Amino acid sequence: MSASDDFSRPITPMIQAQDQDQDELEVDAQLNENTRSKSACIICGSEFFRMQERNRHVESHLPHSILCPFRGCKWTGRRQWDFQEHWRKKHPGPGQAPREDTNEIYNTKDFVKSILAGEPVEEVARRAFAKVQEGLRRLGKPDVGTNVLGRNKDLREWIRIPSSQLN
Repeated sequence: MSASDDFSRPITPMIQAQDQDQDELEVDAQLNENTRSKSACIICGSEFFRMQERNRHVESHLPHSILCPFRGCKWTGRRQWDFQEHWRKKHPGPGQAPREDTNEIYNTKDFVKSILAGEPVEEVARRAFAKVQEGLRRLGKPDVGTNVLGRNKDLREWIRIPSSQLN
């Protein structure tokens, strides 16, 4: 077999087969999107196609888990990406943002699992807030007056603590 024989074979049927496979994959994806079940938040009822999205949403019902370690800064949030943006905009200058483990108040994953397992949200929220207070002490910011609850009005009711401790 010569080198020219390799280039003389038709390739059209292979391309057509790939196009047909791609079409079938797209149809399958549309069917799956329409027929797959939704995961609902057990707290507010919001529905999500992906379990990960639902879990991330359930986390929003808990106190903030990330704190800016910059002296005097009261920023709190839930996502490292948001923290990186905050750091870039509010604390520009030489050097990088701190490592993730230096600004995490507490780890939310176990609390989300507890809520999804059916533990009363009020109890989980209280435990999470206790972890927040512990984390703030560990990070050296026990009295900074951070807004770790964000805009979560339900959480204020669930935890039932004096508002002087919230801000």
